[in-house]
Amino acid sequence: MRKQREGHLSGLVRRIAPKGTLALLAGGVLLVSLASGCVTRSGNYAVEVFTEMHYQPSYRSQEVPRLLPPPDSVPVSGKEIAYDFGEYKTLTVPKTIEQTYNRESASKLYAVNCSMCHGTGGKGDGTMKEFLASLPPADLTAQATQGSAKGEVFGFISHGGRIGFVFAQQGTKSPSPMPTFNKLLTEEERWRLALYVLRDLKGP
Repeated sequence: MRKQREGHLSGLVRRIAPKGTLALLAGGVLLVSLASGCVTRSGNYAVEVFTEMHYQPSYRSQEVPRLLPPPDSVPVSGKEIAYDFGEYKTLTVPKTIEQTYNRESASKLYAVNCSMCHGTGGKGDGTMKEFLASLPPADLTAQATQGSAKGEVFGFISHGGRIGFVFAQQGTKSPSPMPTFNKLLTEEERWRLALYVLRDLKGP
C-alpha cells in the first residue's frame, strides 16, 4: 500500500514538473542559497543565511565620534609626547605645577629618587658614587645644570641624564646608570624635581 502511494506521488510529480523544470528549480535554489550567503565558512557563524552585519565594525550606543586629534594637540592620557632637544629647551612648567610647588614635598621626592647618587646637596657625592667611577653622578649645583632651562632639566630627568638624553634621541640604549624616570615617575613629579634642582640646589 505504501509503495503504491509513493509511486502515485512520484508519478504525480513527474506529470506536474517535467525533468527540465526540476533541473531549473534545483539550479535556482542553489543560486539563491549562494546569493544569500548560505555557505560554509569558519568563525562564529559557520553557516549564514543572512549576514545580519555580523562582521561590521560596531559602535556602542552613545559612543563619541572617532575623530583624529587636531594638529599640535596634547594628549591627556596615553603615551607621552617625545620631544627633541630644542623642543625640551622651550618647554615651560605647567602653571598648575608652578603654582602648587612645595619645597618640602619636592625635597622628599628628590631624597627617594636622586640623593643616593647625586647626594643630599646635589653635588654628585651620594653613597653610590664609589660604585659609579666610570660615569660618576653629575654635580647638580654646577653651572652646567644650573644654567640649563627648566625644560632641559625636565628632559634630562626623563631620559637618564645628559648622556641618556643623547642616546634616547638616537634611539639607542644608554650606557648611563641613571634611570629613565619617564618610566618611573609621572610627568608632574619630574617637573617638581626639575624645579627643585634649579630652585633649591643652588651652588655656592
